[in-house]
Amino acid sequence: VRDIAARKQAEQERLAVEARFRSIMESSNDAVISVSRDNRIISWNSGAEKMFGHSAAEIVGREINAIIPERFRRMHDEGFRRFLASGERHIIGKTVEVAGVHKDGREFPIELTLSTWDEDGTPFFAGIIRDITARKRVERELEDEKRRLAIERERSDRLLLNVLPAKVAAELRNRGKVTA
Repeated sequence: VRDIAARKQAEQERLAVEARFRSIMESSNDAVISVSRDNRIISWNSGAEKMFGHSAAEIVGREINAIIPERFRRMHDEGFRRFLASGERHIIGKTVEVAGVHKDGREFPIELTLSTWDEDGTPFFAGIIRDITARKRVERELEDEKRRLAIERERSDRLLLNVLPAKVAAELRNRGKVTA
């Protein structure tokens, strides 16, 4: 009787942990994806559905290469095989910027954090993925604005130097006060 009660308690605790995990995974705006040692997707949350356009029903069981751009697939496969053969990690445990492929074929920038765990001697992998399209757009806009301001400053400096006496202009250049 005690043995059955302990097993029932352990099962209830396991179910509670699974429910908490499922709730956290499904409430995430980020994609949370798990992959088996044979490179196949085994879990796919609603964040992944929104980000990549594939429903869980159509993507679970497929190879992870379905969401990796063609130009990165060989590198992914080599890294995957290297880890399985030797345990050597290059990006596991790190956050990297790469690209993902939407169901419609368009690529978009992502931030990927990979982890791994072991279940009964079998490695599994998880990725937390964030779409960084908006951040990349803002970064490009900031760089464009910095270039525009540098050009504008150089133009202003040239105009200033043209109206100043030569000696004053030379002194400003020597002090680094003008760029022209």
